[in-house]
Amino acid sequence: MQPRDRRYIDDRLQAASSNPDQIVATEMRRDSRELPKNDNFAVILDTFLDHRSGFFFYVSAAGGMFHAVTAAHPFARSIDS
Repeated sequence: MQPRDRRYIDDRLQAASSNPDQIVATEMRRDSRELPKNDNFAVILDTFLDHRSGFFFYVSAAGGMFHAVTAAHPFARSIDS
């Protein structure tokens, strides 16, 4: 494990539900347009502190993942390209 400083994100999440039978977890395909219909956890990193651009990651309750770049710049690219 790396020492804590400004270069690393070191956090943990433990989530629980009082009604686990009501969790919607049906989609596992990566980058699926159906993922927002599932229960999920999302993180948005505003790396330039401009409130307009950054990185977006989320995971559905079934383990499906989605990531993207948000940007005000017209030539913004996906982080996969």
